[in-house]
Amino acid sequence: MQRFASEITELRALGFAEILAMQPTDHASDAVARLACGRIGVAVEFRAHAGSPRYAVKPLVPDEGRGPIATDVWGEVVKDIHCRAPVNDGD
Repeated sequence: MQRFASEITELRALGFAEILAMQPTDHASDAVARLACGRIGVAVEFRAHAGSPRYAVKPLVPDEGRGPIATDVWGEVVKDIHCRAPVNDGD
């Protein structure tokens, strides 16, 4: 998990917390950490296996508008999270 320390810190600042395995899980043996945020409605998996995407964003409940994504680019994960985040009432 040390490999993903800065990414995990960034997610915690957004209100994410570590969770156990989600069902169904793809590449479950490769996941080294999973963090979720109920307010945003997604979990982020961090994977250590070479050859599979390093990150995966998965909806906590089925979402016909947005499915899961898998990528090696952390910026794509952050962008997807911000697109899914609810708009604050004060904005």
